Amino acid sequence: MKKLIENHDILIKAGAYFLILILIVFNLLTLKNIPQVWMDEPWYKENAWTFVQEGHFGNKMFSGLYGLEKNNVAYGRLYLLAEAASFKLFGLGPFQARLPQFIFGLLSLLVLCKLVELLFDRKIALWSTITFAFSVTFLMHSHEARPEMMLTFFILFSFYLLLVARRTFRPCFIFYPDW
Repeated sequence: MKKLIENHDILIKAGAYFLILILIVFNLLTLKNIPQVWMDEPWYKENAWTFVQEGHFGNKMFSGLYGLEKNNVAYGRLYLLAEAASFKLFGLGPFQARLPQFIFGLLSLLVLCKLVELLFDRKIALWSTITFAFSVTFLMHSHEARPEMMLTFFILFSFYLLLVARRTFRPCFIFYPDW
């Protein structure tokens, strides 16, 4: 009976991994077309493409205005570097522009699962991650070439690190003596 239960657990895990793989493949196949390219997505990408082509984060539209033709990092350097890496590796296009955000979306799911598991238990973590993964907001923002998914990842990751540090390095929190 114990062996049957162990085999059942293995089948459930294998099925879950297979489902995750199918979802990733489906999302990668639809990344270019769903949703349609919003009018501000190319606007976000211009600085990253300029970095790949010319080596600076400039925006030619703002020539002569505060030096923005050479250094426009309004969207953040990490975001622009991630986009530039995608363009450098895979070329220019909607799929390449959206790929870093899709990857950060997957990383956000992983961090969310670990964060909720740290706060509650594994069952709640899995259900909350599944709910988040299939929410319309998550699906749309992980398929857009905008910085929201990177921001979501860093917020979740910082909360996770805060909880881990609080549990392991308690005396290090100088600014929070009540913990």
